[in-house]
Amino acid sequence: GVAPPVVSTWTCDGAGECPGSLGPVTTAVWPAATREPLVAGFDLVMLDLDGVVYVGPDAVPGAADAIARVRTAGVPVAYVTNNASRTALEVAKHLTELGMPGVSEVDVVTAAQAVARLVAEAVPAGATVLVVGGRGLHEPWAGHGLRCVDAFDDQVAAVVQGYPPDVGWRDL
Repeated sequence: GVAPPVVSTWTCDGAGECPGSLGPVTTAVWPAATREPLVAGFDLVMLDLDGVVYVGPDAVPGAADAIARVRTAGVPVAYVTNNASRTALEVAKHLTELGMPGVSEVDVVTAAQAVARLVAEAVPAGATVLVVGGRGLHEPWAGHGLRCVDAFDDQVAAVVQGYPPDVGWRDL
Protein backbone atom coordinates (compact mmCIF):
# COMPACT_ATOMS: atom_id res chain seq x y z
CA GLY A 1 0.00 0.00 0.00
CA VAL A 2 0.85 3.66 -0.01
CA ALA A 3 2.77 4.93 2.99
CA PRO A 4 0.77 7.39 5.10
CA PRO A 5 1.69 11.05 4.80
CA VAL A 6 3.84 12.83 7.34
CA VAL A 7 1.60 15.58 8.73
CA SER A 8 3.08 18.62 10.40
CA THR A 9 1.91 22.03 11.51
CA TRP A 10 4.29 24.97 11.39
CA THR A 11 4.27 28.69 11.90
CA CYS A 12 6.39 31.56 10.65
CA ASP A 13 7.26 32.82 14.10
CA GLY A 14 7.08 31.71 17.72
CA ALA A 15 3.79 33.56 18.26
CA GLY A 16 1.81 30.94 16.34
CA GLU A 17 0.82 32.92 13.26
CA CYS A 18 2.33 33.84 9.93
CA PRO A 19 1.97 37.52 8.99
CA GLY A 20 -0.84 37.93 6.47
CA SER A 21 -2.19 34.40 6.96
CA LEU A 22 -5.19 32.96 8.72
CA GLY A 23 -3.02 31.06 11.19
CA PRO A 24 -0.75 28.04 11.40
CA VAL A 25 -0.16 26.01 8.24
CA THR A 26 -0.67 22.24 8.17
CA THR A 27 1.08 20.23 5.48
CA ALA A 28 0.92 16.59 4.44
CA VAL A 29 3.96 15.17 2.70
CA TRP A 30 4.14 11.65 1.34
CA PRO A 31 7.50 9.97 1.92
CA ALA A 32 9.73 10.13 -1.16
CA ALA A 33 10.54 6.44 -0.80
CA THR A 34 7.05 5.31 -1.82
CA ARG A 35 7.07 3.38 -5.09
CA GLU A 36 3.36 3.66 -5.85
CA PRO A 37 1.84 6.61 -7.66
CA LEU A 38 0.23 9.22 -5.43
CA VAL A 39 -3.20 8.44 -6.89
CA ALA A 40 -3.04 4.91 -5.41
CA GLY A 41 -3.81 6.43 -2.01
CA PHE A 42 -7.21 7.74 -3.12
CA ASP A 43 -10.62 6.21 -3.81
CA LEU A 44 -11.78 8.87 -6.27
CA VAL A 45 -10.38 11.83 -8.19
CA MET A 46 -12.80 14.74 -8.63
CA LEU A 47 -11.83 17.26 -11.30
CA ASP A 48 -13.27 20.70 -11.87
CA LEU A 49 -13.61 21.36 -15.58
CA ASP A 50 -12.98 24.92 -16.74
CA GLY A 51 -9.35 25.76 -16.04
CA VAL A 52 -8.45 22.25 -14.88
CA VAL A 53 -9.48 19.86 -17.68
CA TYR A 54 -10.10 22.47 -20.36
CA VAL A 55 -9.80 26.20 -20.92
CA GLY A 56 -12.53 27.50 -23.18
CA PRO A 57 -12.70 25.21 -26.23
CA ASP A 58 -9.28 23.59 -25.66
CA ALA A 59 -8.10 20.74 -23.44
CA VAL A 60 -5.44 21.65 -20.91
CA PRO A 61 -2.17 20.21 -22.26
CA GLY A 62 -1.45 16.86 -20.61
CA ALA A 63 -4.89 16.54 -19.02
CA ALA A 64 -6.00 13.55 -21.11
CA ASP A 65 -2.76 11.67 -20.43
CA ALA A 66 -2.93 12.36 -16.69
CA ILE A 67 -6.56 11.23 -16.54
CA ALA A 68 -5.69 8.07 -18.48
CA ARG A 69 -2.99 7.27 -15.90
CA VAL A 70 -5.48 7.77 -13.06
CA ARG A 71 -7.97 5.43 -14.74
CA THR A 72 -5.22 2.87 -15.46
CA ALA A 73 -4.43 2.90 -11.73
CA GLY A 74 -8.05 1.83 -11.15
CA VAL A 75 -9.16 5.08 -9.54
CA PRO A 76 -12.53 6.43 -10.73
CA VAL A 77 -12.69 9.98 -12.09
CA ALA A 78 -15.61 12.38 -11.55
CA TYR A 79 -15.91 15.57 -13.58
CA VAL A 80 -17.53 18.29 -11.47
CA THR A 81 -18.84 21.59 -12.81
CA ASN A 82 -20.68 24.56 -11.37
CA ASN A 83 -22.07 25.25 -14.84
CA ALA A 84 -25.76 24.32 -14.98
CA SER A 85 -26.39 25.30 -18.59
CA ARG A 86 -25.41 21.93 -20.13
CA THR A 87 -26.65 18.44 -19.33
CA ALA A 88 -24.30 15.79 -17.99
CA LEU A 89 -24.51 14.01 -21.36
CA GLU A 90 -23.52 17.19 -23.23
CA VAL A 91 -20.57 17.68 -20.88
CA ALA A 92 -19.48 14.04 -21.32
CA LYS A 93 -19.63 14.38 -25.12
CA HIS A 94 -17.56 17.57 -24.97
CA LEU A 95 -14.94 15.91 -22.77
CA THR A 96 -14.77 12.98 -25.19
CA GLU A 97 -14.32 15.39 -28.13
CA LEU A 98 -11.41 16.95 -26.22
CA GLY A 99 -9.76 13.54 -25.92
CA MET A 100 -10.55 12.70 -22.31
CA PRO A 101 -10.56 8.91 -21.95
CA GLY A 102 -13.55 6.76 -21.04
CA VAL A 103 -15.98 9.55 -20.12
CA SER A 104 -19.67 8.72 -19.72
CA GLU A 105 -22.64 10.70 -18.52
CA VAL A 106 -22.48 9.06 -15.08
CA ASP A 107 -18.96 10.45 -14.56
CA VAL A 108 -20.24 14.04 -14.71
CA VAL A 109 -21.73 15.96 -11.78
CA THR A 110 -23.33 19.28 -12.67
CA ALA A 111 -24.57 22.10 -10.48
CA ALA A 112 -28.08 21.33 -11.75
CA GLN A 113 -27.87 17.76 -10.45
CA ALA A 114 -26.62 18.98 -7.09
CA VAL A 115 -29.34 21.59 -6.65
CA ALA A 116 -32.05 19.12 -7.73
CA ARG A 117 -30.91 16.75 -5.02
CA LEU A 118 -30.86 19.50 -2.38
CA VAL A 119 -34.30 20.80 -3.34
CA ALA A 120 -35.71 17.25 -3.37
CA GLU A 121 -34.59 16.88 0.23
CA ALA A 122 -36.31 20.15 1.20
CA VAL A 123 -39.73 19.92 -0.50
CA PRO A 124 -42.43 17.22 -0.59
CA ALA A 125 -42.26 14.48 -3.23
CA GLY A 126 -44.03 15.54 -6.42
CA ALA A 127 -43.65 19.25 -5.61
CA THR A 128 -43.53 21.85 -8.38
CA VAL A 129 -40.25 23.69 -8.96
CA LEU A 130 -39.98 26.85 -11.06
CA VAL A 131 -36.77 26.48 -13.04
CA VAL A 132 -35.32 29.52 -14.81
CA GLY A 133 -32.38 28.47 -16.93
CA GLY A 134 -31.17 26.39 -19.82
CA ARG A 135 -31.72 22.76 -20.78
CA GLY A 136 -29.03 21.56 -18.38
CA LEU A 137 -30.88 23.06 -15.43
CA HIS A 138 -34.23 21.56 -16.48
CA GLU A 139 -33.14 17.95 -16.95
CA PRO A 140 -32.48 16.47 -13.47
CA TRP A 141 -35.81 17.19 -11.75
CA ALA A 142 -37.86 14.20 -12.90
CA GLY A 143 -35.24 11.83 -11.49
CA HIS A 144 -35.95 13.31 -8.07
CA GLY A 145 -39.74 13.04 -8.30
CA LEU A 146 -40.25 16.77 -8.79
CA ARG A 147 -42.26 18.59 -11.45
CA CYS A 148 -40.41 21.31 -13.34
CA VAL A 149 -42.34 24.36 -14.67
CA ASP A 150 -41.39 27.53 -16.53
CA ALA A 151 -43.92 29.95 -14.99
CA PHE A 152 -44.76 30.87 -11.41
CA ASP A 153 -48.08 29.91 -9.85
CA ASP A 154 -49.40 29.22 -6.33
CA GLN A 155 -48.26 25.59 -6.48
CA VAL A 156 -44.53 26.37 -6.82
CA ALA A 157 -42.63 25.02 -3.80
CA ALA A 158 -39.18 26.21 -4.87
CA VAL A 159 -37.50 28.45 -7.43
CA VAL A 160 -34.13 27.65 -9.00
CA GLN A 161 -32.27 29.98 -11.34
CA GLY A 162 -29.16 29.21 -13.37
CA TYR A 163 -27.26 30.85 -16.16
CA PRO A 164 -28.22 30.44 -19.77
CA PRO A 165 -27.18 33.18 -22.19
CA ASP A 166 -30.77 33.91 -23.22
CA VAL A 167 -32.39 34.50 -19.78
CA GLY A 168 -33.79 38.01 -19.53
CA TRP A 169 -35.62 40.17 -17.02
CA ARG A 170 -39.00 38.85 -18.15
CA ASP A 171 -37.91 35.32 -17.21
CA LEU A 172 -36.98 36.44 -13.73
